[in-house]
Amino acid sequence: MILLVHRNSGLARAGELWKRDKIEETLISFPRTDPIHASFQRGLECLGVEWFCGIEVNSARLIERYVASGYGIGLAVAVPGFKPPAGVRVLELPNFPVVLVGTSWSDKLSNISKQLLAELESEAQVQMRRMKSRGRH
Repeated sequence: MILLVHRNSGLARAGELWKRDKIEETLISFPRTDPIHASFQRGLECLGVEWFCGIEVNSARLIERYVASGYGIGLAVAVPGFKPPAGVRVLELPNFPVVLVGTSWSDKLSNISKQLLAELESEAQVQMRRMKSRGRH
């Protein structure tokens, strides 16, 4: 997980937010029922920080657009190859829970589904090697 801030934001690190008595910026996130949002809230809880969603949206593109327009700070997932859009910077969230991706199916998989699973498995292996090389398991 990462936070997205407007390019003119004075924040250099997410940790600056956790030191405040109250976070004034609006959190832009997926709905409260979304696993990414729930995982983020668990991470905040471990830090003893309260920061609740002010704007709920249903797509990562909307989060990016709202941040670029100056409506607040967005919660996002740093998928491989992610590059923030113009007008947006990334703040890392070290020590926050990682986002897990899983699949399930019933019946026989179509060829396109098999191809997607193969791509996901390949990317998962790349990410695992990167994490191990950085000393993060």
